[in-house]
Amino acid sequence: MHQFSVGSLEGGEIALDPKEYSHATKSLRLGEGDELRLTDGKGNLALGVLQGESVMITKRWVQQPVNPRIHVVQALAKGDRDELAVQTSTELGAVSFTPWQAKRSVVRWDDKKAVKGSARWQQIAAEAMKQSHQAWLPEINAFVSDCEFEFYGQLIVLDPDAEISLTEVKLESELTLVIGPEGGISEDETKRLIERGAITASLGSAVLRTSTAAPAAISAIRTRLGWG
Repeated sequence: MHQFSVGSLEGGEIALDPKEYSHATKSLRLGEGDELRLTDGKGNLALGVLQGESVMITKRWVQQPVNPRIHVVQALAKGDRDELAVQTSTELGAVSFTPWQAKRSVVRWDDKKAVKGSARWQQIAAEAMKQSHQAWLPEINAFVSDCEFEFYGQLIVLDPDAEISLTEVKLESELTLVIGPEGGISEDETKRLIERGAITASLGSAVLRTSTAAPAAISAIRTRLGWG
């Protein structure tokens, strides 16, 4: 069954956004009487039957937030590697992303690119939420270009040269992962983040691409703490 996003799930009849309706009927070939799954991105879900451009609701329920709560500070990367990280991390349950222009990021954002890039990340997260049948839309935090970003819970910097593995870290119920660019996080940045209370941890002997580091870490963390 396909899932679609709506602004609100209040009422017995929900009008689909024109883009969602077009996607349902033209791309997916859904028609009158077909069943759809809806979410408002705030934990609420519903099943309904397509009637014209609206959905008649037949069932409602609430999806509890993912636990642990995992936030990702993702360095900008060339190509679509940072976007791939957002997509897959959303599918695995990340609750927010912060676009980070690290010192070694090849990609550079000015104010105009930051607005466009953040909107693109939000779109990717929304599509990934629908595809993976989740009900919580991750937040895209403000773009940052230094190490003074806001973080939540335990701060963990993924570093292939760290002395301990992520599997050895005593994990908290809320944490923020910091993912570097292709060239890695600089020594000065690592030092500053440690001063702010971060710990460094590796994902083992392999050095992963910036597009796969966060998804790999989230999978490891949720395997340890549960997939609830």
